[in-house]
Amino acid sequence: MVEGAVHRARLSGVVSPLAGEDGLLLTHWQPVGEAAIGQRVQRTGRMGWAEWDLVSGRVQWSVGMRRLLGLEEAPAEDDVPDGTGAAETADTAGTAGAPGGERAGWETGVRRGRGGDTAPLVAQARDPAADILSVGRLVERSDVPGFVQDVRELLTGGEIADRELTLHTPAGTRRVRWLGQAQPAGSDPPTTVLFAARDITEQEERLRSALSTAERLRQEAAAERRVSETLRGALTPPLPVVGAEGISVGAAFVPSDHRIGGDWYKCRELPDGRVLLAVGDASGHGVDAASRAVQQRSALAGLAYTDGDPGELATALGEVVYYSGVDSTATAVIGHLDPASRRFRWASAGHPTPLLVRDGEPRVPDAEHGLMFGVAPEPSYPVNCTLLRPGDLLVFYTDGVIESRGQDLDAGMRALIDAVRECAAGGDGGARAVADRVMGEILGPEAEDDATVFVLRVA
Repeated sequence: MVEGAVHRARLSGVVSPLAGEDGLLLTHWQPVGEAAIGQRVQRTGRMGWAEWDLVSGRVQWSVGMRRLLGLEEAPAEDDVPDGTGAAETADTAGTAGAPGGERAGWETGVRRGRGGDTAPLVAQARDPAADILSVGRLVERSDVPGFVQDVRELLTGGEIADRELTLHTPAGTRRVRWLGQAQPAGSDPPTTVLFAARDITEQEERLRSALSTAERLRQEAAAERRVSETLRGALTPPLPVVGAEGISVGAAFVPSDHRIGGDWYKCRELPDGRVLLAVGDASGHGVDAASRAVQQRSALAGLAYTDGDPGELATALGEVVYYSGVDSTATAVIGHLDPASRRFRWASAGHPTPLLVRDGEPRVPDAEHGLMFGVAPEPSYPVNCTLLRPGDLLVFYTDGVIESRGQDLDAGMRALIDAVRECAAGGDGGARAVADRVMGEILGPEAEDDATVFVLRVA
């Protein structure tokens, strides 16, 4: 009967005649489902609870709390020796469980017996295996001052929430998160202190593992950044001053917003008076792509001193890429400028065609292209010829300038042409100044992919 209503429940009960007490029975009832659920929750959640009776000094430990603290299991119900007196039984019986599911209810009733015969006592009797002081001895030395202060707070009616400490239990070292509450709340002194705790050792180990992994990845990323910066300096060095009268070059580079790419450029005066001009892009991102770009740029530097024309240089560089043993591709524009005749002869390996700016108007000159590097073992490349005039600009660029998410290439190309037209018309017409203005107009300080603009100016 609960508040006048009848409720059905499954109970586990023990009824025992008390030794030496005529007609007195000791009964113990415990809800079956509630106890099972409570133990299951404690086991799966690696948690437990306890109740510290400040009047008697006794501590009631849940099964989960005993397991967490590495305490011995409580005596079983049939472990009480025969002939135990009622007074002793009453002294030990008050530790049968914990709040919220395991705490057993104790009731005594008077019943007339026959002849006053004594009978062995069979009752649940759980002696506490430890008290608060012995538990305190499990606490890591560095955590003891804080633990003592928290217990003092509880003894004055306070409440402690979300504390962590390390325990050295017989079962091993454990990291525990716990809370406590004095009952009645705010009473000074209280009569009872309730504790709940959870073993977070595995969580801490996973966290340490995650932090260790994160630190390792951070160090690897830092190392990659250092390597990337070194490679970037090799791929986009300051351009030399061209000795030929009326010829100037300039370049602007905007790095990717996440990883280094494979953009590179090359400008070098050759012994016969020609000027080697090249812009390339090795596929991919990261240190691997940058390393391949350095390889291609360095290979071209050596090939440039041969007597080959731009098409032959492109073929030779294509063989280097194809036989490098890495499944990758690359694009490039490679050309020779004759300063005396202002004739620029060039070949394209799948790279965007340079823009020719004449009389302030950018246009895409007609040209033939060959395959990008890495596709065929012995590619051949046609040579294009562009005759430059005084005041002309030749603008080379990589695909990062015209490609972006959510925008097609035609729109990117139109934006580049508009930016080149505007930037070439206003202000200083020097090659470097034009390159900087174009890059700032289109991309700003960062790009989705590495982006390079290389400008050749004829005075």
